[in-house]
Amino acid sequence: MTNEKKRYAFISYNHKDVKWAKWLQEKLESYKLPSDIHNEFEDSRYLRPVFRDKTDLNTGILANELRKELEESKYLVVICSPNSAQSAWVSDEVKAFIEMGRLDFIIPFIVSGTPHNYKDRDCNSPYNDECYPIFLRQYTQQHPELELLGISTDEVGKEKAFIRVVSRMLGVSFDVLWKRHERQKRNRKIITCVSSIFFVAVLILIWLYNQPFDLKISCLEQEKNQNLPFVDGNIVLILENDTLKDSICDLNHAIVFKNIPRKYHNQNIKLHFSAYGYTKIDTTLNLKSEITLPIYRKTETYGLVRGVVIDSNDNPVHNAQVNIMEYTTKTDKTGCFSIHVPLAKQNSSDIGYIAIVSTDKYKTEEKVYPEGDNNITNKIYIQ
Repeated sequence: MTNEKKRYAFISYNHKDVKWAKWLQEKLESYKLPSDIHNEFEDSRYLRPVFRDKTDLNTGILANELRKELEESKYLVVICSPNSAQSAWVSDEVKAFIEMGRLDFIIPFIVSGTPHNYKDRDCNSPYNDECYPIFLRQYTQQHPELELLGISTDEVGKEKAFIRVVSRMLGVSFDVLWKRHERQKRNRKIITCVSSIFFVAVLILIWLYNQPFDLKISCLEQEKNQNLPFVDGNIVLILENDTLKDSICDLNHAIVFKNIPRKYHNQNIKLHFSAYGYTKIDTTLNLKSEITLPIYRKTETYGLVRGVVIDSNDNPVHNAQVNIMEYTTKTDKTGCFSIHVPLAKQNSSDIGYIAIVSTDKYKTEEKVYPEGDNNITNKIYIQ
């Protein structure tokens, strides 16, 4: 735009065509030129600002102020219709622009009607569908060599008509601008389509993310022994203000907490485990869909072997040495002994253990076991 002009265009219209004027103003001011055309023709990437008199001027404004707006606008775009053809206001704006010697910068934008539809060549008595303002009709009739070609929305459509306006303003081939315009429209459609797909995908992910999930907890015994019993245990989950509890009947089967709110997934929660003969667990862990919980038996419950050694008279034997596998101990004054045997060492093939008495105190085992090995009188039990 030349330096002396403050506005790119002045839109002249009749108030009955205000919708068209607003549409064209918004289209012009939002139209972003391709970078190469911008660099070659104009010093702005946009065709702005665009002046629309009924919007920007108050009622009763002085004519000289309106003329000033016309002088500061590079182009005069006239919304041509039967309404503007009968408008003295529009005619005066056209007249002022022509008197400034700027006929070539007037762009008739025809939204309805037909230009130069004179009756008996009388430009003051147009048919009902004449669309050019009075002064423009008179001037072009007097100077037919200066006739302006209008841009009709009925003939080419709204979008092409708009691009033709831009083409005339920039002095660039319509075909060049239209191809770019179509390409930009396709790109916008692609972007819109991709954005829509992305948006739907995000909604699906959000929906999936907020779906409840099932929590599977498996208990894995660290020193497994098939001969030792498992009494029902309990697992308690503390999820903020919610507490979930379930019983474990069998270590071979996992327990499942159903419909856990998704918001707890990957969050730290408190877990409590308890079962007879096992070490209690009270921990905080990151909640996943599947959890394997290592559990340990209490050695004092299942790993401690206790017994009593008595003689043939059922009297307790004191300080007798007792060997169970590679583990050794001695009895106390009451004849009792206890040996810790790791759970992994305990074997189902052993019916019982034989207490071997040290020979330095007792001469024969028969004194301890008078009825022989098959009928042991002392008690050895696992608690």
